[in-house]
Amino acid sequence: MVGSSGVTRSAESLLGERMLPVRLAVLAAMAAGCLLLLGHEPSVFDWVLGMLAVAASGLGAYRPMSAALLTSGLLILGFEFGHTGPIVAKVAAGIAFAELTARRGGWRSLVAAGVLGAAYLLHPVGGSAVMLYRAVVMALVPLLIGGLLRVAWARAEQSAREAAALEQRRDREIAAAREAERTAIARELHDLIAHHVSSTVLRVGVARHAVPDAPPALLEVLDDIHATGKQTLTDLRKLVTIRRATASRSCPPRTCPKPSPRPSSAPGAAVWP
Repeated sequence: MVGSSGVTRSAESLLGERMLPVRLAVLAAMAAGCLLLLGHEPSVFDWVLGMLAVAASGLGAYRPMSAALLTSGLLILGFEFGHTGPIVAKVAAGIAFAELTARRGGWRSLVAAGVLGAAYLLHPVGGSAVMLYRAVVMALVPLLIGGLLRVAWARAEQSAREAAALEQRRDREIAAAREAERTAIARELHDLIAHHVSSTVLRVGVARHAVPDAPPALLEVLDDIHATGKQTLTDLRKLVTIRRATASRSCPPRTCPKPSPRPSSAPGAAVWP
């Protein structure tokens, strides 16, 4: 699976717009080698036709249908007016057709296959069976290669989407678990501290009324302790309420992790909602 993904990424990168200058340079060098080494005294027309076929195949990165039709037309010209076999035009037409199938597919590939097959049928070599066989093979091979590339790209994109969705789901689950844990911690702090603070507030209130003749400074301290304790209880209730609301927004019901069990309060403890 890893090797297949690597081949798919390599093919996609090779056919990408960024690699177009490199691809054209490589194809031009290969075309020159074919004309020099495999061609039988190629003429100026053969050279011009070969370079035009290479340039036309590069159009497939932007307009693959036009590139396939143009290279097939150049192939027909090579068959009719070339002095040597249009080897470069054949390769360029095959590349353009395969790229069209990989990028677009559908009826465009069928039309391009018909045009490419017609280009071979219009050049009579051997008997009818030989001409038909050559036309079918030369049109079918690029079609199969392009179809395989198209399927591989589609699977790679689907795998990328599934991986991204899985990553997002995992991030949401982690965030939900953290929120649930924070809420559990807030509730535990509330349950453990609230009854001590409420007891302190109650006792300070009783002491405040038990010694009405106490010095003003002492009464002021008791009032301050009483007010601070009440404010602490209010803050604890707000903290638990906020954590509950945040946890309910961070994950849907039935998917939020359950918080840790609340500890048992001490006898006589005041458990605040």
